[in-house]
Amino acid sequence: MKKLLVFIPENIYVKYFVFIVQIEDENPGETCQQLLNQGKIIFRGPLNTENEIKNLITEINPAAVAIRVLYGGDQFKDVLVYDKTYLDSLIELTRQSPLNIPVVIKLIQMIENIVPEIKIILFFETAFFVDLPLRERIYALDSSILNMDLKRYGYNGIYHKAAVEKTMTENKAAKKIISICLEPIPEITAVLNGKPVMVSSGSTPLEGLPGDTTSGEIDPGILITLQEKKELSVETINNILTRQSGLSAIAGEKVTIEDVFNNEDKYKIVLNVFIYHLLLNCGAAIAAMNGLDAIVFSGKYVDTAYILAHKLKAKISESGAGKESPSEHYLTEGLEKIIAKDYCKLIKTKL
Repeated sequence: MKKLLVFIPENIYVKYFVFIVQIEDENPGETCQQLLNQGKIIFRGPLNTENEIKNLITEINPAAVAIRVLYGGDQFKDVLVYDKTYLDSLIELTRQSPLNIPVVIKLIQMIENIVPEIKIILFFETAFFVDLPLRERIYALDSSILNMDLKRYGYNGIYHKAAVEKTMTENKAAKKIISICLEPIPEITAVLNGKPVMVSSGSTPLEGLPGDTTSGEIDPGILITLQEKKELSVETINNILTRQSGLSAIAGEKVTIEDVFNNEDKYKIVLNVFIYHLLLNCGAAIAAMNGLDAIVFSGKYVDTAYILAHKLKAKISESGAGKESPSEHYLTEGLEKIIAKDYCKLIKTKL
């Protein structure tokens, strides 16, 4: 048995999970993971943070470290076993992901300083979406004027990939699947024959569905108005859209998707708005696939999906979008568990 250390970096801290991982040699591909420990390390300065990571690694002596990376652009289309030749490519991604990528790079460098020989595996959220159809990826913007190549990506690819694989195992006939990831920033993707063809998120996770505190899709002209009429800075506008909007703004108090579904009477308007936007995106997903066989739910708030599924399927049936009611599926595993399982698969194939 070996130990795997999984890191999920956030802006001001990094969550970690320690797994005992056993690979069954007699059944290639079969895996067993046991969560041994978990916690988080708050960024208190480079030296203090590196010391905490060093103490953690020294204590558990992992066979490998896995890191979740929010953004991989077009460069990283799969799970990556890191080496220094990839550093420049990661640095180039900093412009597109200025909050996550620098934290990931620093974390990698700290780990290399502590245990240079250890394997570091990077799991990119955007990798699942790099082959989106061109019609879905591009914006009606002139990249030569902007000097930027803005494209649409999805940002919960690890969840979606695992959820779709589970669905296709449980329902062999499912070719047209809507995957709904119920995270604080929720996301819908349409998956046709195992490949995503539509996603609600955009060039950043902010586009798409309203989240706990994120606005979701809004009129771009609102941003101009906020800057011109209110004379707000870019930083202030970003803070409003990401931390002071979404379902919490509609409710007039801080709420989560889970809160809204568990208190339907209190948050009736909030719930109606959320389900309405879900239905709009489900409609787009069905149009992109020309039909629907199955719906699968995943994410932090997956428990609310048992309530949501009934409401969505009823509305979809009323609309006549599908001849038959789609099968419903649930992925209840957390992100860290999915990464640990994928690591085990890699041992049998690439590592």
